[in-house]
Amino acid sequence: MSKEATQLISELQDYIAEAKASCERGEFSDIAAMQPKVEQMCQVIGNLPVSDARQHSANLEAIAIELDELKAQMEEKRNLLRDDLQGTTQHSQAAKAYAQPMPPSGEPQEG
Repeated sequence: MSKEATQLISELQDYIAEAKASCERGEFSDIAAMQPKVEQMCQVIGNLPVSDARQHSANLEAIAIELDELKAQMEEKRNLLRDDLQGTTQHSQAAKAYAQPMPPSGEPQEG
């Protein structure tokens, strides 16, 4: 088993775990920064003999699952944020409507 590939897989798993934790805390996580590590890992594993590369398959499958979980978590946070923003917008519209002065009683309302 390649030590370099094992190290890259470990670093990527750590990065994904930190991204998931940041997402859970509602913090920004730059997942685009993972791309160079993924490319490097793929290149290293791609250059290994097939028998050595196969030894990393379980770890690669685990990374794929972790990335799917991160994607789902981020989508859930995005949806919650979108719903929250929609609620804020509706609240602002209602507050604005109620803030307009009421016509004195007995006068016809314009319409």
